[in-house]
Amino acid sequence: MKFSLVAATALGDSNPRIWMGDLNLTTTPKDVTLSKFSTLRGKIEAVGAQAAAITSSNAAPFIVASSDPNSFSYIVSGGTGGSVGTMNGDAPFAIDAVNPTTLKFYEMHISNAATKPDATLVGAFTIDVTGALYFTAGELPPIMASTISIARIGSSSKVTFTTQTGANYRLVYSTALPGGWTAAGSVVAGTGAGLNITDSSSDPIRFYQIQTLY
Repeated sequence: MKFSLVAATALGDSNPRIWMGDLNLTTTPKDVTLSKFSTLRGKIEAVGAQAAAITSSNAAPFIVASSDPNSFSYIVSGGTGGSVGTMNGDAPFAIDAVNPTTLKFYEMHISNAATKPDATLVGAFTIDVTGALYFTAGELPPIMASTISIARIGSSSKVTFTTQTGANYRLVYSTALPGGWTAAGSVVAGTGAGLNITDSSSDPIRFYQIQTLY
């Protein structure tokens, strides 16, 4: 599932702001110019207005083609269908992601300064593989390394590991060290308790790692 998290204040608000989810967790965006704010705010409003209008009388889920003028993709790309992830280059960072992942959530203000101040970090939203949504206020806590144990029975290896809520985990393996790592199964959501993944293989030797990601 691909998703975005965006919002904006109403026209005439005394403290105009835009909120956007940033896929990049290592850099901090800046506040925006009045022109950029107006463009972004207009697109966000249009997406909301069109979604409300086309679903006002239907009870079933509404599915719209990306080329339809009512769609998110059409509106934010200016009808071109290109660079949807950055709203056709108007967003200061990539705003869409595929779950499971985490987006930092920023509040951006209008700034006329030559060197724009940093946007305000509100927190972070994490969507795990089950579709569960978690919000963390402020900075993300560090991801703790998992403790791993492995039990081998016949051609199957049962890998048990510790987890934390809001993080996602993937078992990977290699048949030699050093070597490339290959995913063994799909990503699983952390629960705060121990989880296990069973991997079956005819390889005489497999090395395992748990990759942890927001």
